[in-house]
Amino acid sequence: MIDKLRECPTCPYCGGNTMPNYADGYHYAQCISCGAKGPSLNGYADDKEVRERAIQKAFHRPTESALKAEIHGRDMQIEELQHRIKELEAEAELGNIPYREAIALQKRVGELEARQKWISVEDGLPEQQCHCLVWAPKSFPKNTKHVVAEFYDDNQTFYSESSDESMPDVTYWMPLPTPPETEERT
Repeated sequence: MIDKLRECPTCPYCGGNTMPNYADGYHYAQCISCGAKGPSLNGYADDKEVRERAIQKAFHRPTESALKAEIHGRDMQIEELQHRIKELEAEAELGNIPYREAIALQKRVGELEARQKWISVEDGLPEQQCHCLVWAPKSFPKNTKHVVAEFYDDNQTFYSESSDESMPDVTYWMPLPTPPETEERT
């Protein structure tokens, strides 16, 4: 038992003695005092090579210089991020739009542009009854080619808003914009 204790490192948590152990197909070192376990390695109970590797890896801790280098690297990353935050804050003070806001605005512009495009009747019709702006080249040859029409989803037909006549020659349509918000006068 004393030989086993000599070959294991001391516990980095409590400074107590550790001892090699084997359970459920895994070799590991465990502290006798606090019960902390080192990493487990899979192997047979009588596999001395695996047992030795488990002892070597037990409670392996990086050297002080390695820890200092890692801390320094993280400190540098923190400084870089803090510097970038200051740059962004300065841009915001100058009225420049922050990145997230710019992305949100680009998405909204895309949505608005999509609503302002003519939709071919071959690509699809409105999903429900609604008023639309339609392009009907034969319905109004003397005047304009586009008018407000009402679409009825039960018979999939556009009807002129002004004459209530069906419009079989509609080739394109688009939803009407949202009405403006107005204050009611009393």
